[in-house]
Amino acid sequence: MEQHLSWRKAYIVSAAIHVVIFLLLAVGLAAVVAKQEQQVYEIDLQASDFSQGSGHE
Repeated sequence: MEQHLSWRKAYIVSAAIHVVIFLLLAVGLAAVVAKQEQQVYEIDLQASDFSQGSGHE
């Protein structure tokens, strides 16, 4: 039995596999980003010492 390889079919299958992998990675990364909470920092300006300046002249 002789099998004929079609370059067009191989190209289409390869492209389809790459698209599926890309979509899986995109969905996975979107899920990771959605789960992470945004960190909020509160800065108490009254506790800061501004008398020293920024160090720039």
